Amino acid sequence: MHWMASFLASNPDSAQAGGNLSAALASFARASRSQEDDKAKVQALSMEAKRPPPSLGALPFIVRLVYLSSQAT
Repeated sequence: MHWMASFLASNPDSAQAGGNLSAALASFARASRSQEDDKAKVQALSMEAKRPPPSLGALPFIVRLVYLSSQAT
């Protein structure tokens, strides 16, 4: 029921008696879809920021090899 309370708080016209129920439900559906889209975007961005641990662990060794190979020539 928390979602309904937050929806009514953000749309005070919907809470009045005699309001247009279909308009209130359509507004709620848009808000709900928007929240789901936002959650999906945040999850996608957080997955992009994560790197596999082996590649991060190997990075110092790779940098060292590149450095040593550039010193040898």
